[in-house]
Amino acid sequence: IFAGLAAHSGQISVGLGQGFSAILLPKLTEEGFANDDENTWIAALGVISNPLGSVVAGLCAEWLGRRSAIALASVPHAAGWLFIALSKSVPMLYVGRFISGIGMGMANGLYLYVNETAAPSQRGWLGSCGPVLVSAGVLMIYSLGTFTSWEKAAAISIGPAILSLALTRMIPETPGWLIARGRTEEAKESLLWLRGSGLSTDKEYDELCEANVKREERKESLLKALHMPNVWKPFLILLIFFALQQISGIYIILFYTVNILKDIGIDLNEYSASVGIGVIRLFSSIAGAGLANSFGRKALAFVSGLGMAISAVGVALSYRFKLPSVVSLACIGGHVGSSMIGFLTLPQHGTDADIRHH
Repeated sequence: IFAGLAAHSGQISVGLGQGFSAILLPKLTEEGFANDDENTWIAALGVISNPLGSVVAGLCAEWLGRRSAIALASVPHAAGWLFIALSKSVPMLYVGRFISGIGMGMANGLYLYVNETAAPSQRGWLGSCGPVLVSAGVLMIYSLGTFTSWEKAAAISIGPAILSLALTRMIPETPGWLIARGRTEEAKESLLWLRGSGLSTDKEYDELCEANVKREERKESLLKALHMPNVWKPFLILLIFFALQQISGIYIILFYTVNILKDIGIDLNEYSASVGIGVIRLFSSIAGAGLANSFGRKALAFVSGLGMAISAVGVALSYRFKLPSVVSLACIGGHVGSSMIGFLTLPQHGTDADIRHH
């Protein structure tokens, strides 16, 4: 459990990075630090570099090990926040956001670590901790935006990256990766550390060795594997799910929360209201993690999508017919809450299940 939570600690930095533009952009505009076009690039550069980080994480996880990949993800996080905190110009902010985005992409490698180290009975809920900790990071950065400057918020955000690096150094490499490299004694030690010295790990060790032999026997090229129905079908489903996720407006609200709240003209302080949105997001992610095993992911995906659609229509109608701002605020909260129950979290659970199956 400790190993899984330590690996997931990097997700706090992901949440900090995702939510930072929401508090950063309005402050930059107020200070005259950046214009609208530059603000757009500042927000986008934190996302553009995510795919690069994912590729780097995959290569590091395969060549250097799962634990090393998680540890290395902390480096661009810390470096990016440092650049942002010390920024005296827009180009320096560009660099900081781009580097930070690499760290967010590299954080995807931690799911692989959790899948390979968690006991079967713990794997489901440990995997669900990722979105919860991302939401905690978002709430943290929204809260910082209410009472401090963006420079100080960036400096404080270095802390979770350092904490994640320290925790990662305390956990072992995954037994599966060690067995695949022929480091059997280290794999046994890793299993003993993960399961506890008082438990027998011989059966699990034998199963891992057998699984590794089968994997080596049926190893195929990527192009050949994509022709197999048990590969391309789940891949296509997840691809469509991720595409719908991107165009659903989830990330627009996440990256521009304060500006959106200003545009709808709420009666509350926009930064304080964003904290409320962050709280809804956190508790909804906790609820989604708990409900996934009880009601099934297909049902949650339907409820989540329906809730988001109704909320989005509510926001549009409120804006069109000039309804009280509290209606728009409630609909935005409903959209965020609904997304965390299914649309924003279930694709990752599907990816985890696919990794375990193959």
